[in-house]
Amino acid sequence: MPKLVNITRRTMLRLLGSVSALGWASVSLAGCTPSPGGSGRIFLGMGARAGEVTATSAIIQARLTSSDSQDGDMLIPGAEGQARVIYGLDEDLNDARDTGWLEASEDKDYSVQTRIGDLQPASRHYYKVEMRADADSEVFTSDTRSFKTAPATDDNAPVHFQVTTCQTFDNGPTYEAMLAQRPDFLVSTGDNVYYDKGRPEWFGRTLKTAYNAYQRIYGKPSLIRFFDATSCYFMKDDHDYRFNDADAVQPGMWVQENRYDPKRARVTAEKEGRWYDEAWLTHEEGIEVVGNVFPAGEKNYRTFRWGRGVQVWLLEGRDYRSPNDMPDGPNKTIWGAEQKAWLKSTLAESDAAFRLVISPTPIVGPDKPGKTDNHVNTKGFYHEGQDFLNWLIDNGMTDNTFILCGDRHWQYHSMYKDRVHEFCCSVSGPEDIQDGTGIPTDHVVRDYFALEAGFLSARYDPAGKLTMTIRGTGGAPMFELGFQA
Repeated sequence: MPKLVNITRRTMLRLLGSVSALGWASVSLAGCTPSPGGSGRIFLGMGARAGEVTATSAIIQARLTSSDSQDGDMLIPGAEGQARVIYGLDEDLNDARDTGWLEASEDKDYSVQTRIGDLQPASRHYYKVEMRADADSEVFTSDTRSFKTAPATDDNAPVHFQVTTCQTFDNGPTYEAMLAQRPDFLVSTGDNVYYDKGRPEWFGRTLKTAYNAYQRIYGKPSLIRFFDATSCYFMKDDHDYRFNDADAVQPGMWVQENRYDPKRARVTAEKEGRWYDEAWLTHEEGIEVVGNVFPAGEKNYRTFRWGRGVQVWLLEGRDYRSPNDMPDGPNKTIWGAEQKAWLKSTLAESDAAFRLVISPTPIVGPDKPGKTDNHVNTKGFYHEGQDFLNWLIDNGMTDNTFILCGDRHWQYHSMYKDRVHEFCCSVSGPEDIQDGTGIPTDHVVRDYFALEAGFLSARYDPAGKLTMTIRGTGGAPMFELGFQA
């Protein structure tokens, strides 16, 4: 067993000071500084994001808009045009390189993204986005944004990152608290938006309404400020892919009256006050949208190294899964054979001080009754989850391998056979806290549980210590465990 140090539990939430008082990140919400006069101005109304960061590369994603902020429907209209990224190590960008001009078109929701390389490890890089309608048009320049690259593999550098899940419309204070802690990067485990919750007319049934959902969440000023100074890795789950518990073969979902929209639904069955609605994104469309709205690499499951201390694995839980209603057993899988083999081989090969496996859904649990779409559920994908957890134990990996997960609307820390730790971060805002009583699962002990919103933070220091902290929306620690390498 690893040595546990610094164990605390606090339940008092604490409101942190404002970000502006820290003097760390300051941006104009307009997102660009156009030349005086003229029509057809182009903005970055949703800011920009640096993601998929390594020691020497990053992907920059930005969406061109015709407005600098959300309208009354919380939308930010897009703008066709061209954009290029100017980037360098100096904040004034005197040393800047550029990516060349890229096309922003309606079929990708007016977004561009490009990989930049030959970056300096463990360094803050700065960038601006230049925008124009076409080669003969006026050029508009965004405010300066920044991100930090990962340390080189042999660099025993400190690392601090955060984990969120299940974005809510009241998540602004959480992101302000997160930004105040100055993380190196963020991992969002999925349910970045909800296509199937809230106002029925806002449901993400089509490509257009799905893209609209991201404007309503990621066009908020607090989130723009956060991503203007913090790199990110985005995963997806069910609600930002198709609908609740979706797999690749389900045509639709059962909805009750509060989610039934007769103007837009495509009903194929009705039963006891519920309707089977098939008017949703297809499997392929669900994958397409996430690839356009966030920085996206070649693989949707991947691993990143942050120095000698930390390696993270980001797992894909929707694209390769067996049908949810398939009987459980050795052939039923969430990950698919290729991803599962990759996960085990890369974990075995890693020499990082700590290995952190990040899953959109729980693997240890326990989970609430009635779910069948994750590894915890005995009527879901239980066999695959048990196989993986026992593989970690059998291969002596549990002293420095931990599971971090999202999806659940409560906070917890659990252990499988007193060996495998799982930390759950909970939803980003308190409006969507749900009952998390849980159902008993073999060999699992849950020693911390709270119906609280917030986020998870992980800190590694060069003395070989990893501290995992479950935090409330104001940033105060609720539960904390330390591990010594």
